[in-house]
This record gives sequence, structure tokens and C-alpha cells, in this order.
Amino acid sequence: MPARVVVVMRDHNFANATAHLLVAHGIHAVSFSRPMEALDHLDHAVHAEILVTSGSFRGTQPTGLSIARVTRTRRPNLKVIFVDKPEVAPYVADDASAFMEMPVSADEIAQTVERLVHESH
Repeated sequence: MPARVVVVMRDHNFANATAHLLVAHGIHAVSFSRPMEALDHLDHAVHAEILVTSGSFRGTQPTGLSIARVTRTRRPNLKVIFVDKPEVAPYVADDASAFMEMPVSADEIAQTVERLVHESH
């Protein structure tokens, strides 16, 4: 079964491009730009192995760290890739399977996802 990846990024176009690239690599992926929609999806998804998210979102939206922690209460083996500015890294380090500094390309994220998939199988 292909890995199931949920991409939650502030930039909707970037989230979509990343998910489409992952699908092109044979990895089932969906994208969201709204954290609450992603949480709802993660709550009902049968399979979710990897979460790719920003550390923070604008306004009163839940942070990527919140999404990861809430989801891990139900999915303790969830791997999380945080994609954000370097100053966010210390705040998410304990919860990160990987941290990628912005700017980053969808290709680089796809490579990291593939590495985590291979490590877990």
C-alpha cells in the first residue's frame, strides 16, 4: 500500500504542487491550506503515515505543532516533517521526524518523504 501523506501548508498552491509531485512518485497524498480541514481529514482517514506541515499558520489557526500532537494521540507512529523558518526549529524539534528550512522546493520535500517511507518499511 502506498504511503498516505497529508500536506498542510500556509501556501495553498505550494501544498497542492507538493501533493501532486508525491502522487507522481507513487505516494498517495492530499493537501490542505486550512489546519482545521486537515485535522478533520486526519481524524477520519483510514491511513495517514506522514504529515508535512508548517510550524505556524496565520491568525487563530492551530499550529502545525498542534496538528501533529493532536493527530499523534490517535496515530502515535505518525511521522512529521516541519517546513518553516529556521527560528521555528527549536519549538518543534521534539516532535519532528524531519525539519526543512524555507525556502524549500516540492522536490526536496518529496525526497524527504520518500526517505521516511523507506525508513519505516
